[in-house]
Amino acid sequence: MQKAINRGDIYHRFFTTTIPPKDKFFVIIGEDEKNYVGYFFINSNIPRCVVQNEEKYSMQFPIKTSDYSFLTHQSFIACDKLLKLCKTDLIEELHSGKTKFKGRILQEHMEMLLEAAIKSPVFSSKEKELFK
Repeated sequence: MQKAINRGDIYHRFFTTTIPPKDKFFVIIGEDEKNYVGYFFINSNIPRCVVQNEEKYSMQFPIKTSDYSFLTHQSFIACDKLLKLCKTDLIEELHSGKTKFKGRILQEHMEMLLEAAIKSPVFSSKEKELFK
């Protein structure tokens, strides 16, 4: 049983905050001082509203099934929107089985994501602290 949540961990869980609510993969990007972890969703497709916004579209990072065995098709890490979960809740969900650990992002992919996020005008200075 996994006890620690680390940058680069990839998890799978059901989200009621998506429209429609559904199971999603997500990758941990960092942790703040208030015990929240920041994450990016992994999407099967890039939403039309993101495609139409050049800044956000440039923050979609393609990943392949050959690099991530849990994927069934090429997907995209949505690096345009930093979301947060309470770390304590996430650990409880891992213990209960509600959330499942799926793997880790490749180091070179994480480095590219972090570099792009730090340079991007999409994020505030406070959000960028999670990327350091």
